[in-house]
Amino acid sequence: MYRYLTLLCVLLISVFPTVFATESKPMIELHARCIDDPLCRFRDQELELELEVFNAGREAVSLPTEYYQRRGPAIKLVDNRSGKRSTVGMGQPMPQLLDQLQVIEPGQSYRFRWIIMPEDIQSFALRPVDLTVEFGLSLNPRLAGADAKMITTRLHVAADPAAL
Repeated sequence: MYRYLTLLCVLLISVFPTVFATESKPMIELHARCIDDPLCRFRDQELELELEVFNAGREAVSLPTEYYQRRGPAIKLVDNRSGKRSTVGMGQPMPQLLDQLQVIEPGQSYRFRWIIMPEDIQSFALRPVDLTVEFGLSLNPRLAGADAKMITTRLHVAADPAAL
């Protein structure tokens, strides 16, 4: 009898969190693109980016968009040839902006610009540049670690063939 109850409990625990999580989990996506160049070629200049926080869910969400605008995303650079990784510094945290929430309706998005400085890439990447840039935003910046619920995206950045 004990084994039967244990098996039943394990089965219920493994099924129900999945069902409930898919219904209550907000579907927020993060997208990134280079503003002036759809191929995102590095020309030893600032890399001007647009980040988009998109609500792909069925319910409106409230996010600290002004905080994102000022603080920026977490950025990791990965050199695709050497495998080396580097982190780009973020802006200063501004806790007073965490309470300024913007509602993003289903199908709507919030976009903001961000710049990666050329020296962040030049001091790190092998030549010719071939990088994967990983971006992350916390859906709840007040929390840390696994509780932060990060949304992420990647962008490929390569050397400008004309500069080779």
